[in-house]
Amino acid sequence: MSSSKPSLMRQEKLKEFKLGMKKQQFMFTKVSQESEAAVHASYVLSEMIAKHSKPFTEGDFIKECLIKAAEIVCPGSVKTFQAISLSRNTVVERVTDMARNLNDQIKEKSSCFEAFSIACDESTDIGGVAQLADTEVRWLSCSKVLKQFWDLKVEICQFLITKNQDITLFSDQVWLQDFSFMVDITKHLSDLNLKLQGKDQIITNMCDQVNAFKCKLVLWEKQLKNEDLMHFPTCNMYKSSLGETASCQKYAEKILSLTNEFETRFSDFKSLEGKFTLFSSIFSINIESVPNHMQMEVIDIQCDSDLKAKFIEVGVSEFCKYLPARFENTRKLAYKLCPCLEVLIGASSYFHL
Repeated sequence: MSSSKPSLMRQEKLKEFKLGMKKQQFMFTKVSQESEAAVHASYVLSEMIAKHSKPFTEGDFIKECLIKAAEIVCPGSVKTFQAISLSRNTVVERVTDMARNLNDQIKEKSSCFEAFSIACDESTDIGGVAQLADTEVRWLSCSKVLKQFWDLKVEICQFLITKNQDITLFSDQVWLQDFSFMVDITKHLSDLNLKLQGKDQIITNMCDQVNAFKCKLVLWEKQLKNEDLMHFPTCNMYKSSLGETASCQKYAEKILSLTNEFETRFSDFKSLEGKFTLFSSIFSINIESVPNHMQMEVIDIQCDSDLKAKFIEVGVSEFCKYLPARFENTRKLAYKLCPCLEVLIGASSYFHL
């Protein structure tokens, strides 16, 4: 009996020891789980702050709200909410981590892409108004505003007189002549801008519009040198009011500067013109001008009456969707050129009087 008693005591002690170990392990596990949950919550809330364009300092206020709510709803979990780190530095760190992770994911997934589409970030202001669209509307309306100002210049001058404002410019013939030319050239640029807009645009059509405008610039430069204002009606009307002494030849230099700016801004188009021609005129292009690795495919396409009928039916922009998978190289070219692009042209970037 005496020998069994110490044995029972050892067993009891061992059982107590094991129970204590389990309690400690449970506590460590619970603390670890709570810590992980707090970190997870910190990331989720930081993401919400970033997505809603809130200041990073908002984290402290959000945490204070969470703790107050916990004190009322679940007092026993207050410490859990207190463990959520939402200081400004923490939010910055969390957002940076998520941005870096997204960047790595995009790089990994895009490594196998064959072509990329260009997209514009249509940011919004504090009221949720799309800034890209707003900028576009303001630029496109610029031409109308200038024309309206020109048409009402007499009334505007009279109004300024009643307000004791300086009206010197309204009697400055050089300034008025420059302004009349600005009205006309801005209208031409606005018309081009409108032609380049729209969700159904494809790069080949845009290239055609830009090339057409460059040809117009060359014509306008020659005409202005000869005092021919056929395509500048506002300037022409003002010149007529001044008499034969007025000259508009100086604007030929402005048109030349605009031409050079277009050549620089759209220089990439020239290097791609061969691909554009192949893309838009695949059934009529001379096979000898087609890259060697695509010649066999293009011959097969040109001789396929069904594909030719489909091309006529749906047009250039949609045709690539109907190309069979065996035309691999032609499909790759189409996918590279089909993505729609939007080009916003600002006259202030091109032209200064």
